[in-house]
Amino acid sequence: MATKDGSTYSPVGRLSSESGTGFLTGSHRERSPRQRTWAGPRVTLLLSAALLVSNGIWAGIFGGYNIASKHEHMSASPEMDMLNHADHDRLSTAFHWNTPFSDDNKTVSNPLWSGLFPRGAGLVTVEKDWATAQHLPQSLANPGDDNSSVYFVAGFHQLHCVTVVRAALYHFKEGKEQTVPWKHVTHCLDSLRQLVQCKADAALLYTEDTNVFGDGQIHQCNDWTALTIWASDHAFEQQLPPSP
Repeated sequence: MATKDGSTYSPVGRLSSESGTGFLTGSHRERSPRQRTWAGPRVTLLLSAALLVSNGIWAGIFGGYNIASKHEHMSASPEMDMLNHADHDRLSTAFHWNTPFSDDNKTVSNPLWSGLFPRGAGLVTVEKDWATAQHLPQSLANPGDDNSSVYFVAGFHQLHCVTVVRAALYHFKEGKEQTVPWKHVTHCLDSLRQLVQCKADAALLYTEDTNVFGDGQIHQCNDWTALTIWASDHAFEQQLPPSP
């Protein structure tokens, strides 16, 4: 898939564990004859990456997603009912400073991360007429069905980006060759930055010792489980055609 600046970007592949760090597949790698490595001077950037990952997880995974266009234009349908449920039925959820997802033992944390993705990894297919009725932009045609189109649920693109940066951080920490293209990492950081600014979470986080903020504090969150069910029910699991 080509981006507006002409660069090539393949948004998501089928999930697998790549050296136990990121659930990335070959579709995420830069199309160049050699892999790029980076370390040393990149420490500051990687620390910034860690901060943005934390923000992205807190504001993105738990914060909620407007994955369809403006609700006042949407017609009633079972599909949209599920999306509205995911987007509007709020759940009281405690945010914690540390969770099993941050366990340094990757045999513990890797399955948790991979388990967040639905069938199709967030790629879905919907009828073109339905997409038009929801005022969605035209998207890639489903190669197996001329009457439907392929979309990427925003929440799972954001989660994909968190796993991309996670993989890069683990490669750096473990002294391994970077298999995640640097431009993909910076794209994901920028995507998470846009998400954080879009959500502009105004919650006031309490602290008792100025070291930890908001540990155990309750937030009102969108229904991730409902979103995952909807995405699995509409999963696109074929191979996307190559970018021109």
